[in-house]
Amino acid sequence: MATRNVAILMFDDVEVLDFAGPFEVFSVASELSKGERPFAVSTVAEHPGAVNARNGLSVNPHCTISDCPPPDILIVPGGQGTRKLIDNSAVINWIKNCSRTAELVLSVCTGSLLLAKAGLLEGLEATTHHHALDLLKKLAPNTTIIENQRGSIPVL
Repeated sequence: MATRNVAILMFDDVEVLDFAGPFEVFSVASELSKGERPFAVSTVAEHPGAVNARNGLSVNPHCTISDCPPPDILIVPGGQGTRKLIDNSAVINWIKNCSRTAELVLSVCTGSLLLAKAGLLEGLEATTHHHALDLLKKLAPNTTIIENQRGSIPVL
């Protein structure tokens, strides 16, 4: 089995659990695997240097969007920082470009806002944090928005 590159987008005010949970799952899966490592996990930010996650946790991403290995799996976490990234064309275009070759593009919570802005939720079902549902509806008018339900994850 070939090793799959997993890229987890990092940004200021990213929700810690939203990136740390997937990071742990894919990393531990590789550690427990016998033989080849199924996943190579990288955290990716727009610029080099530390990212200030939610509640002040400082994280040093492995790479930037300009030097990240092409992801086979892209994970876009949520957090208050997604609201600022909606208008960041460099990050939105990077997500869009990654989606063209990635096997999976996944979001956690308000990470779906960034997928919507990139046009990746057209014709799909999606959800997000209940406080961000109206914004998701605005960003993705041709998406069926699921309310009052946990666990719906856009899979592209």
